Amino acid sequence: MYSGYWFLITIWTIAMIFGVADYLSNKAGSSRIKNILYHLAFSGAGMVVLGGIGYLLGLSFFCIKLKLYYLPIYLLGYLYGQLQDSFTAKSNFVLVKNILITICLGALLALITRIHFFGGSDSGTFILLRFVASILGCCAVIGLFTDDCIGVGNALRWVRVHSLEIYLTHYLFLNLIKIEPIPMLQTLSGLTMLIVNYVVTLTLTIIIIKLMQKNNVLNYILYGKRTPANS
Repeated sequence: MYSGYWFLITIWTIAMIFGVADYLSNKAGSSRIKNILYHLAFSGAGMVVLGGIGYLLGLSFFCIKLKLYYLPIYLLGYLYGQLQDSFTAKSNFVLVKNILITICLGALLALITRIHFFGGSDSGTFILLRFVASILGCCAVIGLFTDDCIGVGNALRWVRVHSLEIYLTHYLFLNLIKIEPIPMLQTLSGLTMLIVNYVVTLTLTIIIIKLMQKNNVLNYILYGKRTPANS
């Protein structure tokens, strides 16, 4: 569970809780606001159940700790999606959005260059810091790419279609290029190693996905997808 594929079982469980909460809230809520409140309440009940199981069997069981980390962020995305139209209708929305993106990006960079999140403890302080860093990263990255400001729309559309394949495949090629001793990220050698590994991982991942798509059997076995007839 704690190898590179923890994300699959985590997002599956979150999707199950979210789906049940969505079904129940649609049955119970007669208005939009009530629907949202019911949805958050039912999802919160799901978190309580997960927390109870984690208390009895340990937070490492079935990746419960990671589910509890990410479900609130998932729900914040849902909440913004429900209220997005009312935000975008504001006359100063673009200015406020750009200011928030700038603040989030600056704060994220300040945190990740000063705090070793991966090696930190599971204390309440570190859990809160990880949660804040995750929110800042989501806001910064999604905000920067929402308007396709750097002309990568086609690439992002391809990523959205093949996100499962990318996730299942890229883990095989991480950190192929290594330097001993491992340099700090803030140094030129550390940044260079990061960029080189990213390019190598991305290139090999795309090649493997393209190759698997040529074989309908392999594409279905590995990724659960049918190869399009025109590929």
